[in-house]
Amino acid sequence: MTSLAVVWPRRARCGVADYARTLAESFPPDVRLVVVDLPEHGPPSAWRAAAAAARSADVVHVHYENALFGSIKPYRDRFARFLRALHRPCLVTLHGPLPPLVARWREQRPYRAADLMRDLAYLPFFAGWQRRHYRLAEHWVVHTPELEADVAGCVGASRVTRLPHPVPPSRRRWRLEEAEAGTVTTLGFVKPHKGYDDLIAVFAERPSWRWVLAGAPQDEPDEAYARGLCAELQRRGMGERVTLTGYLERDEIERRAVRARLAVFPFRHASGSGSIAWAIALAMPVAATDLPSVRALVEAGAGIALLPADPARWGEALDRVLDDAEGLRALARRNAEFAARETFAACAARLAGIARRLAQPARARRS
Repeated sequence: MTSLAVVWPRRARCGVADYARTLAESFPPDVRLVVVDLPEHGPPSAWRAAAAAARSADVVHVHYENALFGSIKPYRDRFARFLRALHRPCLVTLHGPLPPLVARWREQRPYRAADLMRDLAYLPFFAGWQRRHYRLAEHWVVHTPELEADVAGCVGASRVTRLPHPVPPSRRRWRLEEAEAGTVTTLGFVKPHKGYDDLIAVFAERPSWRWVLAGAPQDEPDEAYARGLCAELQRRGMGERVTLTGYLERDEIERRAVRARLAVFPFRHASGSGSIAWAIALAMPVAATDLPSVRALVEAGAGIALLPADPARWGEALDRVLDDAEGLRALARRNAEFAARETFAACAARLAGIARRLAQPARARRS
């Protein structure tokens, strides 16, 4: 039996925490799990204790998102220090890219004295910054072609595996006959990179449409963004047609979502989306911005209508999707099939195979 320490944030209202918890519950029985709480912004002693707890397993699985580790910069690189302290083969799931380290003289104007001091302090670290980080783990799991290329370019293709974002379990299924005409929905946390403000103009020109944003802001920058959205909606007189629900329990979000005719995700960038996976789980037809990560889902079989990169063309594209009943049903069928195939159990089985392989040489060294 292989023992796997799973390091993840045990907190509420966190997409990575939900992902990690569902994944941990899906591993096959021959993998013994050791669950380790990610200290996030705790004192150094808490991080040392977490690393010590993880060392009780053969292999360590770390979930990475920049916000979980704080600033990843020279002299305060908590992520690198934590991985070095594990002393076990490490498997990392990337929920977002490792931030690059770039000299400000290349990109910042005006260039101030403080920028010069920062660049001089960081000078020994610029070359090979990301490569050194990617060498800290034996294997990386990603959901997008871009991240796969970045990691492979640093450590080789054999040390990275790209898997579609797994689809969570759900209790409800979308049916066109039960959907409300002219109603679309967007699931998940309300965040600036999701581009909701780009879609407002489309709705302003279509007074018969309704839009349900089924979710809530996650942190203070998100709160400020949501307040700006609400102000713009009121200014345009659209407050009654566009609803920001705020935080809802999962079943209530799903109940509202399946009443919409289409799930729309006007994202500006995405490195894998739990929100889109959630809509797929409900077997809803989906429309989303034509980003590389979204196109990869389509190529893997998901039912997603791709919106042009230019928001000015979204109205026409959404008109075509919403007016095509058979097209909506076809997208929904593809998502039902995708959801049945790309489950958390399937993802966990692949990860278990990687963990077993990583554990073999480590065990041999210790025996």
